[in-house]
Amino acid sequence: MCARFTLSDLEDLATAFSLLSAPVLEPRYNIAPSQRVVVVGRKPDGSGRGAVPMSWGFVPHWAKSPTDGPRPVNARAETIQTSAPFRDSFRSRRCIIPADGFFEWLKVERKKVPYLFRPRDGGYLGFAGIWDIWQSPTTEPLYTCAIVTVCANATLRPYHERMPAILSPADYDAWLDAKTPAHTAHDLLRPAADDFLQVIAVSPAVNRAANNTPECIAAL
Repeated sequence: MCARFTLSDLEDLATAFSLLSAPVLEPRYNIAPSQRVVVVGRKPDGSGRGAVPMSWGFVPHWAKSPTDGPRPVNARAETIQTSAPFRDSFRSRRCIIPADGFFEWLKVERKKVPYLFRPRDGGYLGFAGIWDIWQSPTTEPLYTCAIVTVCANATLRPYHERMPAILSPADYDAWLDAKTPAHTAHDLLRPAADDFLQVIAVSPAVNRAANNTPECIAAL
């Protein structure tokens, strides 16, 4: 599962994700479900990649209302091709959700200790994502997204059985291209190498979703 992540270093974001222009963003140290997140996708005219904000919590286009049922923040790779809420978006509305770290918690002596997982060599994480648009005649379109998850690698396994599907930059184009066959796109969803991420015990400030300060990623 991935239910909290960070996007705090914005200096090279446009270059890392080949964006035509750099989005205007503020550092985010504790991104939580239902909040707005940055989503990278192909521009409708095929001229390149752009970045737009979406709500993190998936609402399929056919839902009766945004409050009709759960708003999942994750979609399991194993069932994404057949799951009713996700299968249409997996085929034609794939995206990348940029991050530079994510959190999991471990129970230690009756306390939940937060840990930050980030690239050992620095840089960004490109989470595989899907998106959809919910519309009604009387409201503005609602754009929502979910992060695709896979089985945890050896680094994550002591903390959680799931982890985000982290795409290789070499696979970004194939993932974003709606013409990529579903089976080919699905092959890109795999756990990161065991030595890709480092693990850091961090401040319990991250436990409160309202906190959005550098303290959230400060090593203990």
